[in-house]
Amino acid sequence: MRIRAAVPADLAALRGIVQRAYEGYFERIGRRPAPMDDHYSEKINLGHVEVAAEQAEVVGMIVLVPSHDHLLIENVAVDPPWQSRAVGRALMAHAERTAHRLGLPELRRTPTPR
Repeated sequence: MRIRAAVPADLAALRGIVQRAYEGYFERIGRRPAPMDDHYSEKINLGHVEVAAEQAEVVGMIVLVPSHDHLLIENVAVDPPWQSRAVGRALMAHAERTAHRLGLPELRRTPTPR
């Protein structure tokens, strides 16, 4: 598995992964979770989206937004068939390495939809 910056050609795959990963939350919280309606093309253009790819298939994604004193993990989503294969763990380790590379002492996470 390789983690790389998302490119515009990944947009359809990202939307599909987010849809499948979050669709179970709809019943629990009574509305669409915010990540399902996010503007990923904008975030890709800003360089905030990284993808986990197995061969040519995008299997997961993470949105990382640097701030002056921390790196915000805005979203992590793994395609359900790839869950339990350490993709999320690899994306989180990537976030830790990114924070260290940027000289940011802390990771913060946007709260999970409830």
